[in-house]
Amino acid sequence: KKQARCIVALEGDTDNNSFLLASLSLHGDNEVHVLEFNEDTNEVWCPLVYSHPHEVWSCTSCPAAEHTELLFTTHSNGSEQRTHLWRMDGLAEREAALEAPQRTTPKPRPMTELLQLGDRMDLNDSCG
Repeated sequence: KKQARCIVALEGDTDNNSFLLASLSLHGDNEVHVLEFNEDTNEVWCPLVYSHPHEVWSCTSCPAAEHTELLFTTHSNGSEQRTHLWRMDGLAEREAALEAPQRTTPKPRPMTELLQLGDRMDLNDSCG
């Protein structure tokens, strides 16, 4: 239902074919969807959706298996860009959904903001 700018593998999850898809809507709520792919049946489904306060320009998941719930996003509110580290609470709960995939997209749940990296970057500044 929204345009997406990035899709990345959920790197720490080596047992499943899991991906993160982040939306890009300047005026509206954005989301990070957890997508699962079953290579035996060629099915793709979305067991979890997280809300994100701004348009997501890029995202990277944590490659460590013990921290698959960690996600970096670079995002914009239209005038400035920031990078944050988030925790996708409840990500481990999706294991039950892998056994019986949902056919409807779940309601977005909040992520926990852990930290902001660096200062904001003003998108209106010109270089040079």
